[in-house]
Amino acid sequence: MIEEGSKHFLIGRTGGDGLDGDPDGFAQVDFRPSVWSEGPVALLEELYVRPEKRSKGLGKELMTAVLHLARSREAAMVEVVTGEDDIAARGLYESTGFSNLIEGEGSTSSLYYELELQVGRPEPVRTTAGGASETRPGRRRRGRTRG
Repeated sequence: MIEEGSKHFLIGRTGGDGLDGDPDGFAQVDFRPSVWSEGPVALLEELYVRPEKRSKGLGKELMTAVLHLARSREAAMVEVVTGEDDIAARGLYESTGFSNLIEGEGSTSSLYYELELQVGRPEPVRTTAGGASETRPGRRRRGRTRG
């Protein structure tokens, strides 16, 4: 395990001895405080197993290690976000006890929002009434050139 502040990286290998060779998979977990619980919340930011090493139990081993780590840190819960179409990941999470909280009668879907922050741009991109973006004069938006 590699620990960097609140982030933990769990390394997984199949069939080898010790730390020789490249990892076959990894999990990245971040612990953050929560206003809803006394203990932190663990966020599984990434779980990856090399394609040729899948279906051999490594994903389940990594998930078991993630849950053990979360319990040892007295986390109140573990959260994970995955794509609706990632059936294999959903199966792994459900097989280790996770529940999909947006499915079911009377539930509404949660939406995931993201805002990419551009390094070196101190001023925000403004949105006009028509939904188009504009920047302050003299600035370039990524992917556009001035003509």
